[in-house]
Amino acid sequence: MKKSGALLITIAILGLLLQGCNKYKVYWMPSEAMLPNVQTKDKLLVDTSSYYSQVPQRYDLVLFSPTEQLKTEQYSDPFIKRVVGLPGEKIEIKDGKIYINNQSIQENYILNGQKTLVDICPLEYTPYLSKPVTIPSNSYFMLGDNREKSYDSRCWGIVPKNNLIGKVVKILKY
Repeated sequence: MKKSGALLITIAILGLLLQGCNKYKVYWMPSEAMLPNVQTKDKLLVDTSSYYSQVPQRYDLVLFSPTEQLKTEQYSDPFIKRVVGLPGEKIEIKDGKIYINNQSIQENYILNGQKTLVDICPLEYTPYLSKPVTIPSNSYFMLGDNREKSYDSRCWGIVPKNNLIGKVVKILKY
């Protein structure tokens, strides 16, 4: 009896350990879109189960799979961006700043002196925020921290919750 009980406990512990191994994944994002906070040599520890039990919060760093719009442009690798707009919020850009529900937000993580502009998109695109937009339910507006070098929601629109891979919980500096 004692051996079978110990075996069950050992199997249960191994199961928990293996489950934990699938919870976190390491990614490398070779882009300048998130400077100065994520360098091109950094690796990202992503909690892939985080958004099963909680909803994304403003300013979370999130890894997500390409949206349908991005897939039409032949993107297949995950993106990392910062959650700026949440479902149901009205978002707009004016005077180089982000406004949520008519209130400017504080963004102390972007490069000094950078403004958030809508004319960053390639010429063939009408910027998503060419006018104020209300973010649909289960969707998020994502921006890169390096606003001058980030291809983000300003160009291709919102990210559905189903595309979220997980929350960046640690930036591993190299």
